[in-house]
Amino acid sequence: MQPSRPASDGRRGLTAQPAPNSVPQTLLIAVVGDIHDAWDQQDSLALKALGVDLVLFVGDFGNEAVELVRAVSRLDLPYAAAFGNHDAWYTATPWGTKHCPYDRSQEDRVRQQLNLLGEAHVGYSHRTFSHLNLSVVGGRPFSWGGPEWRCAQFYQERFGVGGFAESTARITAAATAAPAQTILFLGHNGPTGLGEQAEDPCGKDWQPLGGDFGDWDLRAAIAAPKPQASRFPLLLLVICIIPFATPKRCSGNGSVSIQPERFI
Repeated sequence: MQPSRPASDGRRGLTAQPAPNSVPQTLLIAVVGDIHDAWDQQDSLALKALGVDLVLFVGDFGNEAVELVRAVSRLDLPYAAAFGNHDAWYTATPWGTKHCPYDRSQEDRVRQQLNLLGEAHVGYSHRTFSHLNLSVVGGRPFSWGGPEWRCAQFYQERFGVGGFAESTARITAAATAAPAQTILFLGHNGPTGLGEQAEDPCGKDWQPLGGDFGDWDLRAAIAAPKPQASRFPLLLLVICIIPFATPKRCSGNGSVSIQPERFI
């Protein structure tokens, strides 16, 4: 289990708690996903020029792309991040370890990425931005999605998690511990329950087509009763990346707004 983290405002070098009336009524949030090695200083400058309040990275920086993650970690804006399956591409599966282009006995690129992002990585944890009265809660890190518990050895060794039930408990505990009034769930995949057709948000759009490839544990954690539920807004947001291999009804990557009662 990861140690609990103290609440912070999620900004570099800023720890003071603002007055309640200073919390903005509207937020501009940039969601960045599936970078796959396409990131440079111009992207950071663009985010700053847009004047965003918060940046959310939803994973797949590259195939264990340590240097790119290092560049992202230097972003001078409030941000939180999740890791996707490609961020453990050469570590999580037997195929990946067999085709790994570096000596895994000499370096651990998954650990390097986690260390670089530090508390900005919210997998199985949360990061609170007190100046926004917002807590970002992370789903299962490095998720591949789908109905089967994949990469069992990886999750047991890295996170002490042995299946969907334990993973759900970790996400639920993070949400329960998050202190802000508004909770935002962040993950590389969305929850199950959004459809099984290839054109659905988390539908399997590679051969053979069809099947719900959302995260079962994320769905269960969203639906789980929270002791402090009275302080949550009625609408929880799930921010996830939805990579499209075939055309979908909606275009591009984006966020999914979900009513919690849909999962109960």
